[in-house]
Amino acid sequence: MRLALSLQRYADSPNLREFLVEAFADSTTEEVTIVVVWAKRSGLAPLESALAAFRSRGGRARILLGIDQGGATRQGLDRAYSMFDAAYVYDDPIARTFQPKLYWVKQRGSARLLVGKAFPTMRGI
Repeated sequence: MRLALSLQRYADSPNLREFLVEAFADSTTEEVTIVVVWAKRSGLAPLESALAAFRSRGGRARILLGIDQGGATRQGLDRAYSMFDAAYVYDDPIARTFQPKLYWVKQRGSARLLVGKAFPTMRGI
């Protein structure tokens, strides 16, 4: 398996929306996993139609969202539960903050991983 790593917010790297929409549209994409500190409805909404088309042709998508620091919204969590095959919420009751921003795309014979600062909010997407 070949792995391509994209570090976000460099001029020659795709932004988060481009990366995900391209992955959802690629016929070789089988699975997408998103692990992020939080998401909001405003950030998930621009991905909704591309993700729905991906899932309708058999693709699987899951998301793991943190809720630390009050950054997640109820609307974002509801949207995540409706858009993805599986949506999980992570909360660490100790004073640590869950801060990942990872986007894993499994394709036939390869995989891509975007590691960056952005997460699915209006400003991040």
